[in-house]
Amino acid sequence: MSVRTRITIIFLLLSNCIIAQPFLDSLKNLLPKSVDSAKARILNDLSAKYRAVDLEMSLKYAEEGLSLSSSLNLNKQIVRAKINLGLYYYLKAKYAPALLQLSSALTLANQISDSALIGNANNNIGAVYFNLSEYSKALDYYLTALKIREALSDTLNIAASLNNLGNVYTMTESYNSALEYYNKSLSFKRMLKDINGEIQTVVNLGSVYKNMNDYTTALSNFETAKKLCEKYNNPIFLSAIYTNMGGIYSAQLNYKKALRYHLLAKNINEENEDMSALAVSLYNVGDTYTGLKQCPKGISYLKQAFDLAGQIDALEVKKNVSYSLSEVYAKLGDYKSAFEYQRKYSALRDSLVDATKASEIGKLAERYQIEKTLEMQKRADEESNRIKQAVEKRRNNIQYLMISIVLIVLFILLFLSGKYQLQSKYIEMLSFISLLLLFEFINVLLDPYTDALAKSVPVLKLGINAGIALLLSPLDILFEKLIQKYNKFDEEK
Repeated sequence: MSVRTRITIIFLLLSNCIIAQPFLDSLKNLLPKSVDSAKARILNDLSAKYRAVDLEMSLKYAEEGLSLSSSLNLNKQIVRAKINLGLYYYLKAKYAPALLQLSSALTLANQISDSALIGNANNNIGAVYFNLSEYSKALDYYLTALKIREALSDTLNIAASLNNLGNVYTMTESYNSALEYYNKSLSFKRMLKDINGEIQTVVNLGSVYKNMNDYTTALSNFETAKKLCEKYNNPIFLSAIYTNMGGIYSAQLNYKKALRYHLLAKNINEENEDMSALAVSLYNVGDTYTGLKQCPKGISYLKQAFDLAGQIDALEVKKNVSYSLSEVYAKLGDYKSAFEYQRKYSALRDSLVDATKASEIGKLAERYQIEKTLEMQKRADEESNRIKQAVEKRRNNIQYLMISIVLIVLFILLFLSGKYQLQSKYIEMLSFISLLLLFEFINVLLDPYTDALAKSVPVLKLGINAGIALLLSPLDILFEKLIQKYNKFDEEK
């Protein structure tokens, strides 16, 4: 008998933790008392916290946060609101608007040079591409996020980035790289005493070892994760752990142990009313009973799995159950039932193939739409920057013209001062102001070039400015002679 099992890898791409209601209430109570930047920050905090418990409330606060932040030109809060909106669309599997919001957030975060937000935006864009199965793009963004977070010594997010990279390498079957990143992530999570994160990564490590057919090491990891769940009274991962362990024992034809763990997973899923996971557990239990040659029990559980999978439209599970039932009935000599389930299996297999093709076509269309939308956004940003630079250039040119006119007038007055017999002290003051303004004006004009030449080294920049001052020394000497001339005139007078 062919026993098929699915080993679940737990992917927590975003850090969604259970948020205590009192904490949310305290934030909501602060909202009416807050104004301006404080209010924008609280709106974004509420959006981030509600993401784990109520997506629609998260959307509401993100939109309010974006509106208020935009009206007040609070760039940092604008970035946060756009990231919150992007994550809302991501969790709704609306990847085109998610990428649009996150890419816009990344552009603005780069403009304001906020490293933490740049890392956050890169990480979440990577998560979108990961879900689109564009693993090379996901890898690029994840690596960028990791580099930024390492520079910031942000250990919590470094651990998350390392785990995300492990996920990419797992999906691309680069198992040695996956193990490397999961182990690095695990070290950080243990240092931070992040129990949920530690269990998650240990389970992921077990799944990689299972895929490498190293069942001993895989089981050791699952046992470690199970003990952590029991020690810290954390049942969140137990169903996945038991399913993994049952799958390994089934693959080793140790059906008694496999049955024990599949029944434990089934009981947890029933208690949590997780119908999707329960359908898988019923299938695993039924398949394991048939492996133990307890066919009546196996058929009973397989039929329960078939009915539940039909109710929740879990076609993949329904297909696998149909195949198992067809095999069991064939072994029992009930060829009519075997043929009936074989027919159902073939129909489901064909429909899933068609669905997969349609899904791939849909993904290609969505990717095209995403690239098109991002290109349009890029062009709009470039046009906006071009207009902004043109306005700034026009403004600067007008100011330069006005300064030039002022300098010309000053020099004309200086050279005409003798004609109108001004006192030497006024001529001296006029020459000092004229030279000072000319020196500063030249500095303003040459500042971008001197800064690049000096590479922002203060001593070098000072040296360049001294050189400019020396070049103006002939003009200073000319003014000195002029002042001496008028001093002599004053003395004769």
